[in-house]
Amino acid sequence: MTSEISPKNGSEIEFVIKTPSYCHEKEVRINVPIPLPEYTYLEDWMGKLRSQPSGKFLDYEEAKESLRKFIYNETVKYENQKVKLALKKHSELGLPVFYQLPKKPDARRKTAVPFEEKFTFVVEQSSSENLLTLMRMEVFMKKQMTDMIRARNWEVDQLSKQCEKLVAETGDSDMHPHKISLLNEKLRQVHTTYSFQVADLSDSQKAKYRKAVDSLYTRGSIPAEFLDDVVLDDHAIPRPVENVASADGVNESFTIYIGSQLKSMHNMCLVTVDRLTDLCQTLEGDWTTSSRLEMATKLYSRNLSATTLLVQKDPIMHVSSSSDFFKICEQSTELHFDNLGEQLKKVAKSNRERNAWRADRIDEETAKLISEGKTPPEQPAIASALRQDSTCTVGDVYITKHSNLHKVQIVYHLVVDEALQSAEINSRHPCLAGVRNIIRTAARYNTNTIHIPLLLIDRPEEVKHNNCVVSQESRDAVQMRQRSQSPLPDERAEPNEYLVSRGKKNRDADYLLFSADALLHISHDAKVSEKYTWLGERLRLTFKMMRSDSRLIRTMCHSHGLMQCSSKNPSVNFIWMGAPVKSVKMRELMPWQRLNQFPRSTELTKKDRLYENIERSKSIFGAAFDFIPEFYITPRENKTMSIAFDRVAQEAAASGGQLCFPGEFIVKPTNSRQGKGIFFANSMADIPAEGPLLVSRYLKDPYLVNNHKFDLRIYVAVTSFFPLVAYIYSEGLARLASMPYDSSASSDSNEFVHLTNYSINKFSTSFVRNESMTAEDLGHKWTLGALLRYMENEGKDAKLLMLRIEDLIVKSLLSVQNSVATASRTYLRFAGTNYELFGFDVLVDQNLKPWLLEVNLSPSLACDAPLDSLLKTRLVADLLNLACIPLLDRKIIDSVTPALRKSMNQREEEPETSETEELEMDPKCAKTLKRRPVGLKRSVYNKKLASGTTSLIPNAEKKFDQIVRKVELEEERRGDFIRVFPRSDTWAMYSPVMEDLGNDDFDERLSTEIVAKKSSSSSSSSTSTTRGSSRNTSPSSSLDPDELSDLFHEVMLNSEKFPSLAEVPAEIREILAPWYEDAAEYTKKITQEGETYAAKLPVIRATARLRTKSCAESYEVKKVQMAKKKEEAAAAAAAAASAVAVAVKENVPTATGQRV
Repeated sequence: MTSEISPKNGSEIEFVIKTPSYCHEKEVRINVPIPLPEYTYLEDWMGKLRSQPSGKFLDYEEAKESLRKFIYNETVKYENQKVKLALKKHSELGLPVFYQLPKKPDARRKTAVPFEEKFTFVVEQSSSENLLTLMRMEVFMKKQMTDMIRARNWEVDQLSKQCEKLVAETGDSDMHPHKISLLNEKLRQVHTTYSFQVADLSDSQKAKYRKAVDSLYTRGSIPAEFLDDVVLDDHAIPRPVENVASADGVNESFTIYIGSQLKSMHNMCLVTVDRLTDLCQTLEGDWTTSSRLEMATKLYSRNLSATTLLVQKDPIMHVSSSSDFFKICEQSTELHFDNLGEQLKKVAKSNRERNAWRADRIDEETAKLISEGKTPPEQPAIASALRQDSTCTVGDVYITKHSNLHKVQIVYHLVVDEALQSAEINSRHPCLAGVRNIIRTAARYNTNTIHIPLLLIDRPEEVKHNNCVVSQESRDAVQMRQRSQSPLPDERAEPNEYLVSRGKKNRDADYLLFSADALLHISHDAKVSEKYTWLGERLRLTFKMMRSDSRLIRTMCHSHGLMQCSSKNPSVNFIWMGAPVKSVKMRELMPWQRLNQFPRSTELTKKDRLYENIERSKSIFGAAFDFIPEFYITPRENKTMSIAFDRVAQEAAASGGQLCFPGEFIVKPTNSRQGKGIFFANSMADIPAEGPLLVSRYLKDPYLVNNHKFDLRIYVAVTSFFPLVAYIYSEGLARLASMPYDSSASSDSNEFVHLTNYSINKFSTSFVRNESMTAEDLGHKWTLGALLRYMENEGKDAKLLMLRIEDLIVKSLLSVQNSVATASRTYLRFAGTNYELFGFDVLVDQNLKPWLLEVNLSPSLACDAPLDSLLKTRLVADLLNLACIPLLDRKIIDSVTPALRKSMNQREEEPETSETEELEMDPKCAKTLKRRPVGLKRSVYNKKLASGTTSLIPNAEKKFDQIVRKVELEEERRGDFIRVFPRSDTWAMYSPVMEDLGNDDFDERLSTEIVAKKSSSSSSSSTSTTRGSSRNTSPSSSLDPDELSDLFHEVMLNSEKFPSLAEVPAEIREILAPWYEDAAEYTKKITQEGETYAAKLPVIRATARLRTKSCAESYEVKKVQMAKKKEEAAAAAAAAASAVAVAVKENVPTATGQRV
């Protein structure tokens, strides 16, 4: 830095500071007047410095400190020269020296009166007009800062979307990596530029505001130049919709007792909300001159409001992680106190000083022990680390002050850690000591409202905690518990009512939340090994696996603290079945248990029953169910099948062609999986006599990807069949045949050409395994999104294809709904206990028409590649979240179960009036219902019932309310699942092809309650639906409902006529528009460039592999049996090798009859 000064009347001195090495300009220069004029602040010159072209690249704190020292040193020089000139002048004139030496100069001139006293005086003594003008300045400054933050967020969002789009297109040949690098650099520059602009605006606003307060204090008016750029309107800042607080909070006054002798009593008002930061977020219309005036009158008084945030040990956490609380604080300038970052730096500095003092004590104790000849403990390293440590300890409380929040002026930051959730809490726990200190401090300063988070429920993240009410019953310490958490449900009420909802609104904290990230914390070398396990271990949640040993399910459960029990334990929370279970066994399910199967779901998963159910629906409802090939079941349809074979042969002979290779028909066992037992046939002679077998027409014109045949594995979750609630996972798999497709040539490897099963093709020498961490379209197994993006690049409408696949899946479920729903009403006592994951295998032909091949009962969850691990861990986590496993302590379950089972047994012994007489209807209706065939169309049945009246009994109403709440909760927890039924217009389109399930009309009512409610909230012009109407939405169309539905199904089935959305009729396009928009989720990438994904599941550490004694013993038995089988297999292999060696030596036939 260089400077020159004139001692006469002061002058401007050039301040020079060097810029970082990457800047074009090496220095930044500004002229600073010495001495500084009155009411001039250092921030004014910092703003000028940062406004220079290269000034924005300077480190703000370093530049500010350099400028402060420069002004101080130059002011000292100026004052010293001024004194010398005065002394010289007076000595020359012979006058006495009366010049008073100035006080020590500072970087900015301060008045003797603190700002808070000035502001309090201004609020109490200023005129209404001046005070109103000051408040309007605050509102205008808030609007300025909010506009800048919104502009920054918008620009960052746009650049982020561009980056994501480029990343998704990196497979294109014209894409260069440097484009992504340029965008990332641009995004970083935007962040940097806006951070400087926000800091400059904040500094200038604060300086201007304080000048206005000083002027009101000293002169009684605000200078006009301060208001030149201020529009004196009553501004109101709207609040973002996503931060609207829940209205279900509790606002009551409580007497809080502290101490074992209950001598310290405090009366306070405690408020509960969903998110503590909602108390800090400005509500719509709340940032007005009147509200600011109300805040100003009590800002420096003793009648304040406070909230408590649970935070981590590092006080800079808010700034470094851009927490929600920090984002709220930066929406407006902190005009009265230091900004949040400055306050947190002071806290960190105080922590360093405290830790340095502790380190000095350690050094003194060590020196004392050495002087006494004793061996000191190894503490020098601890003392050295303490001197550099600026973090807090658990139970510490630090305070930040705010004038720019909603209705909160004081924020208490209570430091907690991860061990809090797994440790036993008593009155001496440091966190409870911190709570007591907060309450005492609040009472000392007459804080009338305080918000305290509920400990032990969530991890220490300051914005993700439910709140609590401090109970009046506390004896030893401040006891925290939720008011809604009662130890037992009312015996007279349905138990599942208590479990589904414990209040007016479903709360996510009532159910276990699964995360795929939990698998990162379960291995031996995990840094935070108990991050996800503490809650399951504390509540002693349990699971068991029957006829399945899926490693992914076990790992997911263990990673969330669940204990595995033996298959004979009836009281587990979660049951995973790998094979069909008897429906009668499902009657034993308790309301808090979850099972991954529905009764009679084999109607969908057995190949013969699936095809027969769809064919039956096709015979009733027509071509809407034309998505399975021609088929026959042996041996009962052998005669019909023989005629079909003869017809095919005659057609081939008449056309002069040959039969299809490898066969006109493909034959599959009805109850097999993994491609076992599949072969091709051209005549009855190829079909074995034993059965049953599914013989279906081979689809010989498939859509090819790089000249390879493929099929799709679509994951479908069903949480209810009565009413039907179905979800499709946004990611699936595309399985390619390992050899190029050729329907004319014969080959010994035709199974690798025509079959796409992964379990078959992985043994092919041409099979390429996808071992990449990020490539989704490598080898012979792709993600669904990669395949759809490939088709879009080929000019195909991939989103419309997915809508047709959704239609295929919904109709498949509807074809078995009657059967499964009837069994569910018979065997399932409680709503919400069952769910199921299906694997739909779909083939796409050249016209982009999807064909259903089969539905798998337990789709493979094996993770033998990074792609499988990434997709299936997320799939299972989201599936278990849909299951909604209740968080109930084992003590509660053990105490409730006996009484509940006794009550259930008593109901079994009583006459089944509540189940058999579930509907009250007049005799006309009853007679009509008895005569009605199973496959009668709903529309026809409704017309026959038009003359009668029906009414639901109370139990059915209660059950339906539970279902509605469960579906609403699933919507919040669905993750990457997309609900395809019910949603907008599904009832209107599918009710004509649905069989009647009784007079409850649960499907229609659920569609009305869930879907119509959502659509009416998004569009006030949507047509409301009355109960009993045949549809719940009304797209603008001249067609009647039945004609519109018929046209819809024609569009879904006729892909050749309607290849893209543009060719679809306008009436149907209007219906498909929101579905088409949702279908974009299927095309997204699931991997990110630069990210590393696990190639396989982690090995669970021994302490987390919780098992009961009987379960552990059963695994030991299995180990012995497996070892024995391996020995037998090794012996058999050795014997076979020996036989082959002898055969080679003697050149004789082997056991198979072949010569070697």
